[in-house]
Amino acid sequence: MWLQVGPDIQSPVTDGQLGIWDTHGLSGLFALQLQVIYQDQHVETALVQVTVDNQPPEVTIVYPNDKQGVPLSPADIILQAQVSDDLALKDVKFFIDNVLINTLTQAPFAVAWHPKSGTHTLRVKAADQAGNSSEKAISFSIK
Repeated sequence: MWLQVGPDIQSPVTDGQLGIWDTHGLSGLFALQLQVIYQDQHVETALVQVTVDNQPPEVTIVYPNDKQGVPLSPADIILQAQVSDDLALKDVKFFIDNVLINTLTQAPFAVAWHPKSGTHTLRVKAADQAGNSSEKAISFSIK
């Protein structure tokens, strides 16, 4: 089934806009087809596949838990997040107290961090290949 994006255009267009496709609420693989019908009635068709991605990644912080107290130890703690996207992730960034500590491009999304006494904020921000992003933040304390 084809859906016409713009109106029929009767005059030539050079490096111009043929129509506007509202992709709001769409996601997935689509085919765009351009048909040119000449005055002598012969038809030329061009087809291109495009991926529409309006869905941001999903982020869940696995460790530590929100408001958790973690014992101070000389060993690093492993900060963990679960991140997924319906198409393709670009990167996952881990921040402690708004300072970037690591960027990962594939699972597992786990980062070693040397604990420091006090209350901290862990923020995990994920972006997909289309530029959609989402983030989660929790606070925890090292005692």
